[in-house]
Amino acid sequence: MSTTTITSTTSSTLTRKRGLSLYFTTPQGQASFLLTLPSELILKILDLVIIYNRRNASALASICKRISQLIDIILYTNVTLATPHKISLFHRTTLTKPPGFISNHVKKLAVTWTGRMHSHVENELARIVHTCSGCRVLALPPCDLPFTASFPPRTSSYRDVKHITTSSPPSPFELVLGSYIDLAPKPILSFYLPAGSTSTPSSHRKPNPALFASLTHLRFCEPSDLYHSLPSVLDSFSSPLSSLSHLHLCRRARANEDNDLAFTSDIRDCLRSRKTLKMMVVSIFPSLRRESQDRELMRKDIRESSIWLLLDEVAREDERLLVVDGEYGAWVKEWQTPSLFNFWDDAVKRHAQIKAEMKED
Repeated sequence: MSTTTITSTTSSTLTRKRGLSLYFTTPQGQASFLLTLPSELILKILDLVIIYNRRNASALASICKRISQLIDIILYTNVTLATPHKISLFHRTTLTKPPGFISNHVKKLAVTWTGRMHSHVENELARIVHTCSGCRVLALPPCDLPFTASFPPRTSSYRDVKHITTSSPPSPFELVLGSYIDLAPKPILSFYLPAGSTSTPSSHRKPNPALFASLTHLRFCEPSDLYHSLPSVLDSFSSPLSSLSHLHLCRRARANEDNDLAFTSDIRDCLRSRKTLKMMVVSIFPSLRRESQDRELMRKDIRESSIWLLLDEVAREDERLLVVDGEYGAWVKEWQTPSLFNFWDDAVKRHAQIKAEMKED
């Protein structure tokens, strides 16, 4: 007795919804009205849609090739990496994109993770920074490896075709640092050295001056744990910063009063010596870092501190100086909607408001 087995196969084709295609929204032979608009206006429309719901990006990219290209511009022009996992994912993206894609698209790169960073993630971050060679605004947490590391050209794969990635670092116009990073080369402590030998600065800590060659805007967003004089802070960049026009510093209220006096003196000297400086903002932070602290109490804590009174006097002498209340974590929130908020534009508005209030008084 024999048995016969009958098998059948079915195939299905995935098609996108008709509503996502511009072909069905216009008469045949005519271009879509959307695509006849200037690219800047289309970008603005798409950007607003993505801000409302980022999941819309993949659906929009499937409309047509032109829209897909514009979506790439929106998604990769401003890149914000808020967790170590996102840093690793974007590092993988830099290896799979076509040659030149990342350097041509990424104009603003912000890493807002402020927690502990494992060495392999820190190394991935350094490679990301060097890959984004066309970046014009760079925001980083306190982490020195992106500034001190150097990578030779390396071979990576894009669709099974190997290509060489560039080792040239970016040269941003604006650098935003979560707090001050001491980039000066450090000597080895004497008790680690053999008897009779002298201490020399370690060469691997020296930052690449090409990173700071075009810098016009420099921000230190939160006070560091240790006090550093302003000249030593600026000297640590291994660059004269001759094009610097906007500088943002910070100081904690009710700290060491001798350091308050020294800091104020450094501010005066900086304003006097740097004629190209158009604006300096100093944020004064509360003496205690408490998330639940009452805002009025924090404001009083700041405004009655010695450093506020000292700098307020300097601001009355030199109108380029703006003294404001500092808020912990505010710089991270800025990058949640980078297209809707600009620190320096906001500072100009505050400055104009304060000047108007002073005239009324």
